[in-house]
Amino acid sequence: MSSNLAHPQAECVLEARATLGESPVWCSQEKALYPVDIKRPAIHCFDPARGPCRTWPVKREIGSMATRQRCGAVVALRSGFAFVNLETGDSTMIDNAIAGASDMRFNDGRCDRRGRFRASTLHEKRQTGTAALYRLDSDGTCHKMVDGITVANGLARNPDNGTMYFADFAEALMDRIADFWVRGAERALAEAGEFVDGCSTALSW
Repeated sequence: MSSNLAHPQAECVLEARATLGESPVWCSQEKALYPVDIKRPAIHCFDPARGPCRTWPVKREIGSMATRQRCGAVVALRSGFAFVNLETGDSTMIDNAIAGASDMRFNDGRCDRRGRFRASTLHEKRQTGTAALYRLDSDGTCHKMVDGITVANGLARNPDNGTMYFADFAEALMDRIADFWVRGAERALAEAGEFVDGCSTALSW
């Protein structure tokens, strides 16, 4: 092992001064990093080659985002999903999935290769089993995928895009969701099983 790997050095490349920075997304086309600030609601964009950080304030708490092909982003705001125009800063609400839910907000989220944006919710007072994982499809429809979660975070997918993982931090669990497509329709199959250290549930979805 090289000395660089054995003794890695961390370097601050952006002093964002975020109140609660979350969900950084690397855009390979722009070669830029997009993190969000949940509590001082904003989307930031850092281009290492250009230097200064660009910022788009949003009106409500923002948990996560993904870039879109048409000069914008899809975001998970406090109560639901919205589009943000990164040229004008204007936002358009798509679906208020948890509007009116007490002490709940959207948190981490990721987009898959089919253009579907998944985002998790959390209960701010950590009431067990009250949060869920949602999926926003490219046609604008919203679906609840998994419930019974407390604080879902760390969404990620495997290289073939067939499985998505997330962690329930409050319950110290890591869960797995596998997407299968049969004749163009998504088939849901729930299957309980051990995944990480015998303490999680595996779901085929």
